[in-house]
Amino acid sequence: MPMFEYGSSSSGWDIALMSLAMLVIWGLAIWAICYLVIGRSNRRLENGPDEARSILNPRLAKGEIDQDKYRQLIELLDASGRTPVAGVGR
Repeated sequence: MPMFEYGSSSSGWDIALMSLAMLVIWGLAIWAICYLVIGRSNRRLENGPDEARSILNPRLAKGEIDQDKYRQLIELLDASGRTPVAGVGR
């Protein structure tokens, strides 16, 4: 008697459960990819101007840029929609 023949003892429940399991697995995989891609881009956007300020401050202190250039760059960062840091460069 062949192992897999039409009309075997499997019911519709095993096929339904396997289909549901595949939907859950694919859903989790898609969610994980979206979370990683969107989460990383959001973290970069959140830290962008603050990280730029942390680079500009030592450059000003070392004399690599003058105060006018520093103020100009800080204004560009502020124009990106972030609130300015109180007392920085002014």
